[in-house]
Amino acid sequence: MRSVVTRNKVIAEFVSKVLKAFSQNRTGPSIDDILYTERLKCAFCRGTGMNGKYVKCSVCGGSGHNEVRRPTLTCAYCRGNGRDMGGLTCPVCRGRGVVSVTEPVQRCPRCGGIGRNRTGRLYCLNCEGKGVVSARDSK
Repeated sequence: MRSVVTRNKVIAEFVSKVLKAFSQNRTGPSIDDILYTERLKCAFCRGTGMNGKYVKCSVCGGSGHNEVRRPTLTCAYCRGNGRDMGGLTCPVCRGRGVVSVTEPVQRCPRCGGIGRNRTGRLYCLNCEGKGVVSARDSK
């Protein structure tokens, strides 16, 4: 029963996304934009749309969500919270909390999947802070 409900929800979201896209723009987005994007809660403002008391979130523009290209992984550098160690916007995921990847992927051999260099302050240059690298490039 649960899989039928989940499937129907996915279909309803897809139809809603198509109708919304074509009502906003007559030419519409490409089919890749519709099939491979996902709407996620903004990690930087935690979905509130506000950064502070009266300031709109600079990451999501105050909407509380971000559109990201699938497949996605939780950002290894900020561990999905959208902020770096100083509380600023994460340079890897740009505050979204997730990063888009190209499959297949494997754990980064240089940083071990943590997305940080040895000092722990900067992101790993090998995986660009994602914690994973393409498995195709390593063969």
